Amino acid sequence: PPSPTRRSALPTRLMPRGFAWLSQGPAHPPGWLLAATQLENSCLLWGSFDSCNGSIQLPSLRWICISGGYSAGRNILHQHALEWEREREDTFQYLIMADDSGEFDFVKHCSPDRCGDAAILPRGDESAMGFFHRLLAHEQPAIASPIIPLDLECRPE
Repeated sequence: PPSPTRRSALPTRLMPRGFAWLSQGPAHPPGWLLAATQLENSCLLWGSFDSCNGSIQLPSLRWICISGGYSAGRNILHQHALEWEREREDTFQYLIMADDSGEFDFVKHCSPDRCGDAAILPRGDESAMGFFHRLLAHEQPAIASPIIPLDLECRPE
């Protein structure tokens, strides 16, 4: 085993910080995705494949031009996310791949006791994105997928 001196000389890995939302579409990102840039430790990497006049790099938003369709675009977005991590010298806690047409929101007319048994529930003023971030940070799953209304048959209250 290494001596205590050698062990203490090894770098300590820091906990990754932040959430990177990756998405693509024909033009501008929808408002619900842009909301990710307003959350603490959250950013958006948007790939535009139709109307694109060059890339944009802001602290919480990267906008790139992509081509080749959705599957190729996802791979390009992933590569840009890894590049962004290198630039910031820190890894994201989660890379969240989102469809531009799949708005992230709470299911209407559902209550936590009827539509899930999570120990952590949304706060009164918390957005669906903010709740998802908090839930991921607490549970720290290797892979997660939110339940969207199309996937959920919820009993009314």
